Amino acid sequence: LLDSGTLGINGTGITIGYSTSGRVNNCLSLLSNLSYVQATHLVLLGTVGQPYSFSIWIKPNTVVGGTIVHVSSKTTGLGWCLPML
Repeated sequence: LLDSGTLGINGTGITIGYSTSGRVNNCLSLLSNLSYVQATHLVLLGTVGQPYSFSIWIKPNTVVGGTIVHVSSKTTGLGWCLPML
């Protein structure tokens, strides 16, 4: 997954698909309950005095609970962590 922003923070998608029916151009589809996208090397995240933001458009087919954005200090999802949405 390639970031078109100036920082070029690319990601990896697990069990995903692409569609042309997105809000703006193409979109990413999470194909199962185990699907996710991971972006690493967010070096300023969790640094005191450094602002950050996340931006996503979501259009769920069904809602059964769970976390939409999970932030953690380790790529395993462990360490300090914060479920955001």
